Amino acid sequence: METVRLLVDAGADVMSEMTDQSPFSLALETGNEAFINYAFEQGISPDTEVILDMVVEIAEHQKRMAAFLLEKIDLDSTIHFSESARYKLLCAAATGGFEDLMQRLLVTAPALGWRTFERNCDYIMGLAVASGNIEVI
Repeated sequence: METVRLLVDAGADVMSEMTDQSPFSLALETGNEAFINYAFEQGISPDTEVILDMVVEIAEHQKRMAAFLLEKIDLDSTIHFSESARYKLLCAAATGGFEDLMQRLLVTAPALGWRTFERNCDYIMGLAVASGNIEVI
């Protein structure tokens, strides 16, 4: 981590894209908690949509990192924000086995009048089964 600190102090951007990935996304994929914590300590603040995309991408293999990222967003606002955001949360809940998030989404769904789950329930169930998270079904 000392090398990372020196590079950041010299102006390196933890969110800059290298080829098609940033150091931040590589750290998420490899479960490098020290780097992720350091990045947030340095004040990075990816927008909610970026965080949701990252969570969906890593939820199956890096559940702890996905849960950490979910803590960085306001879930109530995100659930009510858009159908796209709710869909990403559903996918993350299914692939990551986040039962509490799935329950929260399903309880909220009727009040919002959204049909994301209805239109995609087979796909979302497939994600849960493929990820070994049948408890969220």
